[in-house]
Amino acid sequence: MKTLINHENNYLNYYFAGYFEGKGSIGISREVDLRCPVSKNRYRLRIILQFPQKDMVNLFIKDFGGKVVKIRNRTIKYPWRWYCIDGDCIYFLRAIRPFLLCKRTQRKIDLAIKFWRFREKNLNKKSFGKTGKLVLKNKKIMDTKQRFYKQMKKLNRQTSGGKGYPLKKRLNK
Repeated sequence: MKTLINHENNYLNYYFAGYFEGKGSIGISREVDLRCPVSKNRYRLRIILQFPQKDMVNLFIKDFGGKVVKIRNRTIKYPWRWYCIDGDCIYFLRAIRPFLLCKRTQRKIDLAIKFWRFREKNLNKKSFGKTGKLVLKNKKIMDTKQRFYKQMKKLNRQTSGGKGYPLKKRLNK
């Protein structure tokens, strides 16, 4: 496992955390995987950050890895996207967690770390018993992953007011 980056005076860590709070998103994605016999779904941890220039992306790539994609639409203000999936996500989230100010973002990161720990703990469980029938334990694992997915979706939907429904509806009441 990678060790956390200790930048001089933590200026760069504050920059990473602040930029993530402003232009980043974290989520648990559900992908269709026909090889999964329990629910046909696979759950992955994802982080996406948007950048106006490629120079800024290079800081994140150098320290945390990930992939860079340029969106080919001229009207987009932030065409560069940095994607981070699964293990690299945890490394990034643990590095910026102490420097975050927003409590909701901290809750999302805590949920992501819990999901990752659960996923790593149950990664190599077999899907079928000796008879070829589905093992009930794996159904429970997939149900738990589904619960993490729904909790993250709910956190991402909430607004700063914490009412659980979009700001537009609240303003119209």
